[in-house]
Amino acid sequence: MRPFPAFALLSLLVAACQSAPVQREITAVRVAKVIAQNGTSKVFGTLAMPAALQPPGAYRIGNVDADFFRIGQAHGVSYRIADTAAAPVGRARLRVVDADGNPIPNVPAIDSDAHGVFSIPAVPTGVSMLITSQFVVNGETFTLKKYLRPSEALTCAQVDEASTLVVEKIVGANPLAKEDPGLEGADLFNLVDVPKLEAMEKAVRETLKSPNAPAPAVLKEALKRGKGGEVLDALLTGKPTLVDTFEQIYQRPDASLGLGIQAVGRNSAGIPGQDGAIVFGVIKLNVPEPPADAREIQYYLNGDKVVASQPRDTLELDTWHHPDGPYTLSTVALLADGKRQVLSKTYMQIRNTVTMHCNL
Repeated sequence: MRPFPAFALLSLLVAACQSAPVQREITAVRVAKVIAQNGTSKVFGTLAMPAALQPPGAYRIGNVDADFFRIGQAHGVSYRIADTAAAPVGRARLRVVDADGNPIPNVPAIDSDAHGVFSIPAVPTGVSMLITSQFVVNGETFTLKKYLRPSEALTCAQVDEASTLVVEKIVGANPLAKEDPGLEGADLFNLVDVPKLEAMEKAVRETLKSPNAPAPAVLKEALKRGKGGEVLDALLTGKPTLVDTFEQIYQRPDASLGLGIQAVGRNSAGIPGQDGAIVFGVIKLNVPEPPADAREIQYYLNGDKVVASQPRDTLELDTWHHPDGPYTLSTVALLADGKRQVLSKTYMQIRNTVTMHCNL
């Protein structure tokens, strides 16, 4: 798998003292606001329908029935498909569109592979959109849909009957499961809370496997006619817990975080001389209290000078230009008399390779 660059920002603040001996004091703070390259995301996922809706033997992969677990890699992403009731839809065209069905600019239509796996490059982050796919089985055309609003470098998407029912409820004439004055007149399509949407889709998948599931012919007809919202309404009837799960997918307008890239928390990693501490991305280097007679601050990786600055300047070091592996980062002051004073040493692991994983 090709290395995939990480785009988190890592700040290294080097504390130094003029008279201190070699110190091993450095703090790395990873600001875990996930930033995608050029504001885009790679959307990776699977396209699948329940095996019960397919004619016997309609979908086989080699000599293996569709009812199975799969673990593998495709398009540079590792995946695990755990829904044994799903049959892959291979060689189907997928498009990315807005709520009105208009194509998202600069996002190409792509085809799923023979196993129903797809990868859509350069999808804009922070934008609410739909994946749609039409395909033909025994002369009948079906449509599957999935709501997404990418916010990370990798977005996982499971496009199936559950995602379709939920989408068609959201964009349909009755997008609420019950009256809610707090959402009256709101742009609900842009207020979907994606993690809660995923929870709703999971609940629908479980319901479709239960004795309360609609007859296969009903679900099949809904996927042909774009009436998934009606099927979901029937599933919600008499199920207050499921209704509450659905209502929670909408953020209240006054609580919305907007459509920009959202922070996912903060992870601080102190690495005072800890061998094996992992760093990646753009490192900011600064000595807040350099020696008074310092003419230059120099930074070395494994004994090789990589960058230098004026005593109080802040520099950036991009780990992407250095192979993965163990490093010693040394901070050295060049003094007025020509001598060098080691201010700090930090032992760390550079790891630019990130394994992308979708649990589908």
